[in-house]
Amino acid sequence: MTWAHRIGFRWASWRIRRRDLFTVDVRFALSSGGEALIFLPESAEVLAASLVVCRSMAKWFAPVRLMVLSASRVPPTVAEAGLPVLVVPAAVNRWGLPYRPVVRRVRTMTPRVAMSLHPAFDLASAYLCVESGAPLRVGFRGPNIGFFNLQYTWREEDRADPAAHYGRFLEMLADLRLAAVP
Repeated sequence: MTWAHRIGFRWASWRIRRRDLFTVDVRFALSSGGEALIFLPESAEVLAASLVVCRSMAKWFAPVRLMVLSASRVPPTVAEAGLPVLVVPAAVNRWGLPYRPVVRRVRTMTPRVAMSLHPAFDLASAYLCVESGAPLRVGFRGPNIGFFNLQYTWREEDRADPAAHYGRFLEMLADLRLAAVP
C-alpha cells in the first residue's frame, strides 16, 4: 500500500466511523429481495469466476446492478455475464478512493445489498458499499472497521482456484438465505 493509499484509507475509515451505521438482520436482507449492487474485480481470471455469484444474485434480487471500477481506459470483458455491467474507467483517485461523481451516482441507487467481490480488500469498492446506504454490505476479509457487516475469508487453498472460492461463498450466502425462509 502506497503512502497515498494509506492516507485515503485513514480518511475513509474516519468518514465511515462518523456515520450512523446500524446492525442488520443478514438472513432477512438476503431473503427479502430488493435491489443489489455488486462491485466486480477488474482482473479477467477472477472476474470470470465471480460471475457465478452474479447470476445467482440476479435470481434473488431485482434488479442487480454490476459495476467495475477500472483503473485503465480499456474496460474488461464482461459480455459473458448476460447481465448489464457498468464499467467506470479511471474512477479511482491517487488515494485509492472513488471520485465524487462516482460516489454521487452510487448514492442514488439505494440498494438493499451492496457487495464487493474483490478477493482482497479493495478500498474503493468497500467505501462505495458504505456510501450506497445498503443495510447489508458484504465483502471479503479486510480491516474490521465497519466497511462490511458480513465478511467472508478467502481460504488459502482457494488462491489458485477462484471458482472454488466463489462457489463456497455462494453456498454460504444460499445457506443464510434459506435459513430465513419459514
